[in-house]
Amino acid sequence: MRERITARVLLFDPHDRILLMKGRLPGDPAATGGWFTVGGGVEPGESLEAAAAREVAEETGFDDIEIGEAAWRGEQILHDRKGRPVLFKETYFVARCAGGEASRAGWQALEREFIDDMRWWTLAELAACAEPVFPLGLARRLADPVDASPKAKGQSPDWSNQANMAKQVADPPRADLDAGMQKEARPLAYDMRTAGGAPAEAAGRKRISCVVCAYNEEDRIRNILDAVDGHPALAEIIVVNDGSTDETEALLRTYPGIRVISYSPNRGKTYALSRGIAAAKGDYLMLLDADLSGVTAADIDALADPVVSGQADVAISLRQNSLGIYRRMGLDFVSGERVIPTALLRGAVAAMQALPRWGGEAFMNERIIKAGYGVAVVKWPAVFNVRKYHKLGRWRGFLSELAMIRDALGVISPWGVVRQNFGLLRLIRTHPARIAARRPHSDVSFDISFVKYFLIR
Repeated sequence: MRERITARVLLFDPHDRILLMKGRLPGDPAATGGWFTVGGGVEPGESLEAAAAREVAEETGFDDIEIGEAAWRGEQILHDRKGRPVLFKETYFVARCAGGEASRAGWQALEREFIDDMRWWTLAELAACAEPVFPLGLARRLADPVDASPKAKGQSPDWSNQANMAKQVADPPRADLDAGMQKEARPLAYDMRTAGGAPAEAAGRKRISCVVCAYNEEDRIRNILDAVDGHPALAEIIVVNDGSTDETEALLRTYPGIRVISYSPNRGKTYALSRGIAAAKGDYLMLLDADLSGVTAADIDALADPVVSGQADVAISLRQNSLGIYRRMGLDFVSGERVIPTALLRGAVAAMQALPRWGGEAFMNERIIKAGYGVAVVKWPAVFNVRKYHKLGRWRGFLSELAMIRDALGVISPWGVVRQNFGLLRLIRTHPARIAARRPHSDVSFDISFVKYFLIR
């Protein structure tokens, strides 16, 4: 898969307003488009900081900016105009300038055609914006006020309080944060939380506990956290930090609505799942991988819907980059994204903790088949998980994949794989696959050089 390194800039004026641009994709010029930050691709031999400064100068005309240290990093998989996946590795910098009207003098013809507007936003205006804003949940990631004011002339700006940039502010309406979701349009007419955010206890409601397991996912986990944090279908969100040695723990602490379970050393996904399951209080478990790209609140709705509506006992995702054989079968039997009854695993925590590091999904499948639960497959056509060779490099990633296969074979034999697939397929015959409903481009991170990159290269 091709990779594209980008430098994005959170550009503020002296009044703590952030500069955003509004644009459309060349493949869908009639679409409304969305607002996005300044920035673009890093050129060969160029540092991230230099790329950030260059992009600001080219796109806004401001050359008096002061670039701070990186505030956020992230990864996501998008598609080029030929449908090929591209892994975007994004670094967000905080920067200050004197403000004023931005210039379009440095824009190319395509940019003038597809970029419709450019303006300064206060945090309150951003939080109330009903149009798509990228990255998702931008208003909630910014501190109020932003502590990035340049010092007196001759001194460096104080960028020491970077953590403030990721601090969450008071929640605006959820639909305002979900790019691709209209204010009045939630796909599911149920809410698992009370107005105060506590789990609802109404009789008959199926309370869902969301469990996410993470190990060194600081560059990727924001994608899933922004999709689930405050989601009305979820009674609680538990993230199990499986001995991470990067900044995953610090990032998780910036989400006050999420319960974090941390321990050391790293013990593998199956053990992490067992800890999350043991802590969950809901009637159902929504299990999600931490390295998903392109996931939105609409995908969470779609995964919960078959179970909440009573049409199935279990829901399993089918991602865009699931193995080809799984997509042809219509079932990814080792998908890490699923909704299952808590009772199915509540008494199996000790057994899971005795399993190898990987193989938890195969263990669950055995119990689903034995119980005869109805299974619904939910297609996630715009969601990918980031493969290990992209995280660790080709050689280390290959070894890690082999270790996963080895552990899985410690839980289930090759014949058991065949048997499980046929067993699950029998259970989904009466439950047609669902497709996650979403507006076009809801998962796109806009980039003014996006146009140049995909049309020229």
